[in-house]
Amino acid sequence: MNQNIDPEEMMMRANLREFGQRIAMICALEEGGKLDCDEAYDRIRSIWKRLKESKKNLLHDPLSLDEKADFDALLDSDFPFSDKPDDPNLGRRG
Repeated sequence: MNQNIDPEEMMMRANLREFGQRIAMICALEEGGKLDCDEAYDRIRSIWKRLKESKKNLLHDPLSLDEKADFDALLDSDFPFSDKPDDPNLGRRG
């Protein structure tokens, strides 16, 4: 790992870790029946938008060229799901 990481990149990496933790928590709540599918979707979409905004505000010269291309492609795209799922039981276990 590069020892000369700037503060903005460190903050973005922290934001990515937090994003992953929040996604895991939301998925667990939905799977456990504490959140319905639509609420889980809305929460995930909201934190996705915040992550995209933090990337825009923090990263001016991010990561290596390969990492940058992958990262930009992921974060500059729309949310991976363009619409809410039609099936309210999607992802729920029997």
